[in-house]
Amino acid sequence: MAKNPNRNRVGVPQVTDEQIAAMANTGVSDVSTDLSVAERAGADDKVAAVAAEGAKPRVPTYTPEARAWMDKDPYGLKTEGIYGQRGRFAVLPEAIQQRAQFLGRPLMVADMEELHGADPTAPTESVKCTTCGKVVTSFVRTAMITDEGDLRRDQDGNVTYRGQAVITGKPLARHAAHTGDCLYKLRNARGKKKDLPNGRQVADLLPSQSFAQANERLAGIEGHFAEKANEKQAMQNRLGFNTARTSGGRTDDGIDRGSFAPKTPRGQSRRQPRNWNENSN
Repeated sequence: MAKNPNRNRVGVPQVTDEQIAAMANTGVSDVSTDLSVAERAGADDKVAAVAAEGAKPRVPTYTPEARAWMDKDPYGLKTEGIYGQRGRFAVLPEAIQQRAQFLGRPLMVADMEELHGADPTAPTESVKCTTCGKVVTSFVRTAMITDEGDLRRDQDGNVTYRGQAVITGKPLARHAAHTGDCLYKLRNARGKKKDLPNGRQVADLLPSQSFAQANERLAGIEGHFAEKANEKQAMQNRLGFNTARTSGGRTDDGIDRGSFAPKTPRGQSRRQPRNWNENSN
């Protein structure tokens, strides 16, 4: 019997003239590619084109005045490691650009000062640097920017800042330091390490905050500890373990449970010596 030349061979895909023409139009050179994939790719391109057409027009990052402010850099925004995190800037240029796109207009000087400037919550009196002991004459703070370009805020809607105040020590207290290396040493006071996703190990730095937010955080921590201590004391009172002392080892229930003074003077035996002469015959 003669073989049918049009019969499909098992395992060998057959390509029609229509598929070849479609591949030529879509620019697909691999004849084994499913046409539905090429159709979806074209659809994806159309969706991307529509999204680009409907997107907001990109705006310049700075007004001329804000550009002059950046060039002057009055508060050290372009200083590397200003908050002690070595090799890092307070705000990345990409984040500043994203901030302008979020607002839909170029950033003005007021926007830049809201983003980075003097810390108005810092004490007006002189403050000594915890690291070097010298007086710190000025304090700055920097707002943090989200991926969308908005300023990061807390649960109450207040903008969160990085600054030169750090909560650390035993007992906990608010400390301050110069920007740069002094602040790095203060933030690294615990000496702890953390592992990055790439496997590199770096210093686990304490958070640096503005003075107002550091004071608020300290008050919250102290209030938490005080509440826990009150709960523990109330539980002991309910169980009858009242440990409030008045003087010495005596508690306010009138029972002396803490007096363990020896009854015999030091160096003397508690046993009385036996008089052998009286009992001997």
